[in-house]
Amino acid sequence: MQSARNSGNRDRVEKNLERLYTLCRSNPPEAEILATETLAMARNLDDPALVGTSLCLLSRAVSQLRNSTESIDIAIRAVEVFRPLDEKEKLATALNNLGNCYRRLSKPLNAIEHYEEALEIQTSIGNRRGTAVVHNNLGLAFRDVSSYERAYRSFRQTVEISDEIDDKFLGTTALSNIADALIDQGEYQSANEYLEANLRVNREMNRRTGESFCLWELGRLRQKQGQLEDAERFLRESITLRRELGSNDIWQCIIDLANLLKVADRPQEAEEVLSDAVLLLEQDDNSTDLCLTRANLSILRIHMNKLKGEEKPLTDILALLTDSENNSSNHSLRTRALKSLSEYNEKTGNLLKALEYSRQYADENSLLAEQKQRENITRLKLRVDFEQSEGARVLLEQKTRELEQANARLQEAVDKIKSLHGMLPICARCKKIRKDDGYWEQIEEYIATHSDATFSHGICPECMHQLYPDMYDENQDKNHAEKGAIEK
Repeated sequence: MQSARNSGNRDRVEKNLERLYTLCRSNPPEAEILATETLAMARNLDDPALVGTSLCLLSRAVSQLRNSTESIDIAIRAVEVFRPLDEKEKLATALNNLGNCYRRLSKPLNAIEHYEEALEIQTSIGNRRGTAVVHNNLGLAFRDVSSYERAYRSFRQTVEISDEIDDKFLGTTALSNIADALIDQGEYQSANEYLEANLRVNREMNRRTGESFCLWELGRLRQKQGQLEDAERFLRESITLRRELGSNDIWQCIIDLANLLKVADRPQEAEEVLSDAVLLLEQDDNSTDLCLTRANLSILRIHMNKLKGEEKPLTDILALLTDSENNSSNHSLRTRALKSLSEYNEKTGNLLKALEYSRQYADENSLLAEQKQRENITRLKLRVDFEQSEGARVLLEQKTRELEQANARLQEAVDKIKSLHGMLPICARCKKIRKDDGYWEQIEEYIATHSDATFSHGICPECMHQLYPDMYDENQDKNHAEKGAIEK
């Protein structure tokens, strides 16, 4: 009876784990609940492998939900579960997951350490896809510390392995990452080539989600290059495709298009685009994205002197962003909202409120500048720390090679010494030793050749007596022998 119950629970755990792989990306809150329940069941089954996998997926869900070290603590426990087991592939997966948790918390150096261990394991067991995945993640971590050459090499490794195993999803992901790294460095033309190649691959695969993402990236890149007409075309194609797919992240693409139209001095068209986005988001009941889009629309309308009802969306966004994570993107939107509120109150004649919002705008603008400066300092510090750790690693590798060479020389000497322990053919009269080639060699020459020993020459008492009887003193020799015995 108990055995049947355990079997049923095991099946349920395994089904939950399969579901969690998708749920962690699509619905992190539900994934956290399910992973917690699955972990409890796995512990009752006393199966470490199931426990470790449950911990990995729980940490993945938590890292998507909360910007805290909780996900890292859970991921470390997963690694500790797998280390004593003969489950190398699962250990490598857990290490890769731990690296991802560190990356999400902006700790790329820690991430690199665990990615490299995961890469070593995946390579040793010949898991090509696992190796490609870790190479891609390593590239992202190297990009985080502005080590673009290392990032490029890692991404190229992913592309090459993906071609080898015919995994186009991984290959296109790595191509996009290469393009992003090139954009970071201002190499727009090269980035454009990678994105267009990626777009072709996605279209050949009929991978429409990837196609919509490439179109969006190309639109933003062409805008950076000042090619507004091409940028608009790509963004509109991406929006159309995302609508067909029912994509949840369409709003950012719409806002990019609206900003482009505003830059091109076409505010009425920008207003139409944002109004359509509001209607679309109202149907999906996506309160956060809806609030953000309404705020962008109000900022545009106030600039166009369309003031009626445009204050509330901005006060709503300020309340929302006050409670959210303080990143530079949120600071930027808060700054724009405060500036527009000051402009709104000035145009409606409420000068005291306009002055208050203007002061808040100035403070927020200063905070934004300080935050960007802190982010630059953090990025530079990470780069310095990485280069120092790389220097230490190179030095360690050099010292290791030197030690290995010294050990090899020592082993060679030991082997030579050991060779004298075998059976040696020696002449009974003259004591010469016969070598392997048949020639005879004096015993001291043979030993000197096959070891590090050297010789000094003297005459023993017996030979002294035979060779020089007139000079031999027996009493002197006896005294020497007795003295030697005392010293010993």
